[in-house]
Amino acid sequence: MWRTLQVLTAFFALLSAPGLSYTSQVAGASVEVLDRSGQPTAHITDGDRVRLRINLPAAVASPQTYTFKLDEPSASVGGCEIASGSTCETDPAPALGWYWDGGGIARVTRVVKAYDASGTLVAQSERLAVLPRPVVMVHGFLSSAATWADYLGPDGYLASIGIRGFAVGDGQAPGVMNTGVMADPTGTTNTIAQNAAIEGEYIAAVKKATGAQMVDLVVHSMG
Repeated sequence: MWRTLQVLTAFFALLSAPGLSYTSQVAGASVEVLDRSGQPTAHITDGDRVRLRINLPAAVASPQTYTFKLDEPSASVGGCEIASGSTCETDPAPALGWYWDGGGIARVTRVVKAYDASGTLVAQSERLAVLPRPVVMVHGFLSSAATWADYLGPDGYLASIGIRGFAVGDGQAPGVMNTGVMADPTGTTNTIAQNAAIEGEYIAAVKKATGAQMVDLVVHSMG
């Protein structure tokens, strides 16, 4: 009898543990993450524009609403309603913050879960690979990409936390700004508009090279 009570106590403690759920999914239901072209994808970069879709095994008998949440933390990332039929999609939205959890811990994979209006888990996605947004650094007046040397390369700070780092003028993408040099402080520089155009072209090239739709910018002074 005592052994049975111990087992039951452990069972109910497990059910009530944070992050665990004893709700069940609907057989045959699924969640898909769609890329900006509307195709199912198994990998994204944090900040990419996505849509979420729930697929049910049969048409609903009455309108049903669904909320999509990440596995951890359990924050809502969208919702949709099936008025009739067996599927609905969210509006397009950036997947901002999907790579980091609330404690600043990198989450290299995610699972998106769909819940009905009563809070019951209905379906979930396959595990989704998530990359962090690349970081583009922009130097200021009388400076160059060398300003950011400690952050770049395989031994730089950004690489140590798993983030790809770029600096305008570093040669990883086309474009070198001219904001002057300390050795010739009265020398001719580009205009702000010219440097801004170069910066924009560099960022566009980084996006193309990495496949990211968004980058993080770190800028200094005139940058």
